Amino acid sequence: MFSQRNIHDTLHYRCALREFEDLVCQIDDVELLAPRPKRIYKHSSRVALKLAAKYSASFNPGIPCTKLNKEYDMFFAFCMFPKELLHVESVKGWDKCSKMSVCWIDEIWLSDLYWCRYYLDILAKFDVVMITLSSSVDAVSEKIGKRVHFLPLGINSLLFSPYPNKPERSLDLYSLGRRSDITHKKLLELCKSNKFFYIFDTMDAEKVLDPVQHRVLVSSLAKRAKYFIVNPGKVDIPHETTIQSEFGARYFEGCAAGTIMIGEHPKTSSFKEIFHWPNAVVEFPFDGDHIEEFIKDLEHNSQMYEPVRRENVVQSLNNHDWLHRWSSILESAGMEPCENLLEREDRLKNISELI
Repeated sequence: MFSQRNIHDTLHYRCALREFEDLVCQIDDVELLAPRPKRIYKHSSRVALKLAAKYSASFNPGIPCTKLNKEYDMFFAFCMFPKELLHVESVKGWDKCSKMSVCWIDEIWLSDLYWCRYYLDILAKFDVVMITLSSSVDAVSEKIGKRVHFLPLGINSLLFSPYPNKPERSLDLYSLGRRSDITHKKLLELCKSNKFFYIFDTMDAEKVLDPVQHRVLVSSLAKRAKYFIVNPGKVDIPHETTIQSEFGARYFEGCAAGTIMIGEHPKTSSFKEIFHWPNAVVEFPFDGDHIEEFIKDLEHNSQMYEPVRRENVVQSLNNHDWLHRWSSILESAGMEPCENLLEREDRLKNISELI
């Protein structure tokens, strides 16, 4: 498995991806390749990106070259963005050292396809390609000349689950990441009344001190929250996504923690297929200024939403753990699951049956 963890260090928005890699290393026989960039990386990466975008030329951005000296059943790489495929190219002969090669890419927006055309040439070398943005599947398939598969993000369901030792829902609302300034202002006014506990980001920092501890904190807060704000990806910068509506990690975090998720539904059929049960997300418009009245109504009907909390957790345990994503990857590569994976699967089912 090729990992970007030491290249991008402790960026907060990559912590979930590191969580995935760590879990896969626990449930399968994985050799992790995580190179550290050279000192010149910061400057040479800019040159490499310009050469790739303008001239479709390959230039190592400052990642030490690695040569694999044995054959593997599968070479796997997770890239958050297409440009990170340049890092994969630092592994010499990666496309010849394994029986199968699989790449999972988080973000390829339709608006990015032109400038990332060189990276798509690298992507086409993989036997199996998966992406998390469902609306991009057909376009990327056409560009690289092979069928691309949709694979949504997941979650460490055991870490985020409030079961079997349910904590008290002592936090009224948890907002993580992108937010509406209009809604946030209303929530701050509600918070100042001392009758509403609202947790939100107060720093514009990119890095965390420790990625694992950060996920523990996020999960601890989420499973103590009554309500959790979710919205489609880049909802606050629609000029970058044009008409494309997608969903990311936030929905899986709120779901696994058994919160009542409030926000907008992404306008994709894949979202409806995955979050298919009633009130999986209670619709609230981005930039809505009636959040106080909205929450009061939810509180008034709190008993009606208790089954939703349980269903959220059950769905996460049964369908959206990182184990389920890794199982899909193994299946695509024609590989069988190992014993550790099956043991975790049993543990997930056992907890689910208790709810």
